Formats: sequence, structure tokens, C-alpha cells
Amino acid sequence: MQIFTPLHSFNGGVRSCATIVQGLKADREIGIASLPVKSTIDYRAALAMGFNEDEKVAVWNPANPIPPGTHVLFYLNDYAELFVRHAAQWRASLAGAASVQMVFNAQIGSLNKYPWLAEILACTYFQSTELRDYWRFLIKDSSLVDVPQMVLPPPVVLDDFLALAPRRDGDVLNIGRLSGFVPLPDDARDMYLRLAEKLPNARFLFMPAPAELAGELAGHPQFEFHEHNAMPPAVFLGNLDIFFMPARVNWS
Repeated sequence: MQIFTPLHSFNGGVRSCATIVQGLKADREIGIASLPVKSTIDYRAALAMGFNEDEKVAVWNPANPIPPGTHVLFYLNDYAELFVRHAAQWRASLAGAASVQMVFNAQIGSLNKYPWLAEILACTYFQSTELRDYWRFLIKDSSLVDVPQMVLPPPVVLDDFLALAPRRDGDVLNIGRLSGFVPLPDDARDMYLRLAEKLPNARFLFMPAPAELAGELAGHPQFEFHEHNAMPPAVFLGNLDIFFMPARVNWS
């Protein structure tokens, strides 16, 4: 399997891609090359991908032929904005690939404008529900609409968050979320259940209750769902130890 991702800088996208690489390495051989955002390599990024300090990392030339039968994964990161520069070369070099998959981190660029991708793409992946929905809007009149789409769970490290629990000596830890009308990520239920399992002394409060979450977790002893304005927001927030704040993918 061949993975292409930008390694010119060490950022969150590299960390996310490294999580995928670690999972894939368990049962297959993987080649990794840097996408040509820049001609240089940040070796912190290379080390995160599993390269040795003395190992050379290639910056891939899109005109290079990809061996027929290769399974290809693009973790695009900021190369999504630059794909247009090499679209013709990629179309030629990917013609014999066994499968092609693309992961969009925070940018889509103009990839929706290449319907020929529908002929080779096996699946597209997105780091947020919001980005996936934006992609769906862009391709609604394109053959790309038939390519499967999946939202990847974020590689969230909960260690620092979970470290709060022992300091409470068994007291109830109130974790709350206001503004429940903000759409939830597809994997929100799994994340909350994971937190509930790790924090048995925690109580999760929502006002207003996100309908899909309230339906799936109704009756769970650690979850409490309130109607809109069931109490003054200041009272609700005053009862919390930790406040979950909904965020948008384009916030800095």
C-alpha cells in the first residue's frame, strides 16, 4: 500500500495520518512519500510516520508512474489546495492503481471539480461531519456523489482530560454541554460512552438535549437531558465542573 501525505511541516494533520498509518502497519506493507507542497521534509513529521532518523524521505513527483495493482491512500491535508497543479499527472499515474482512497483533513480545494476521480476512488474520508456535508454539497450534481463517504473519529488523546477524575475523590464530576442545537459529529455517541466508561463518577448534562443523542442514550444513568431553557443558562453552567464547547472546523 502506498500512502501520500504532506511532510513539509509537523502539524495536527501529520499526527492524524500517523494514527492511520499505525493501524494499517499491523497487517500490510506500507510505503510513505511526501506530497509536493514543498521540496523539503520536516523530520519531526517523518519520525511521526515511523521513519528512522537516517532514512531518506522522498517528495513524490506526481508524474512518476505508480505500479499497477497498488492500493493508494492520500491523506491530503493542505495539498488539497494544490492538487489542481498536478491533476493531469495524477490522472495518468493512478490509472493502474488497484484502489484509491482520499482523506480530507480541513481543506477540500477543487477536488470536487474532477469527475474522473469517481472512476478510481473507492472511498473518501473526512475529519468532521461538517466537512463531509460541505463535500456533499459541492458534488451533488457530480458523478462523485456515488463514491462512499465516511467520517473518521478524531485521534483525541483523553489522558489529560481523564487525569481530572482522581483529584475529585469520588465526588460527582458534572460535565455539560449548552447549545445542543449545534449538530453533533457522527461519532459523538461513541465518544461520550467512552468518557462515561472511563469516568464512572461523571454525570453528563445537556441543555437543550441533542435529539439524536438523547434518543440513543435515554435511560443511561450517567446522562441527563434537559429541554431548551429548562433552567437559566447561568444556573446550568454554574452546576458544571467541565463545559464542552461546540466548535467549528474552521475555527483557529
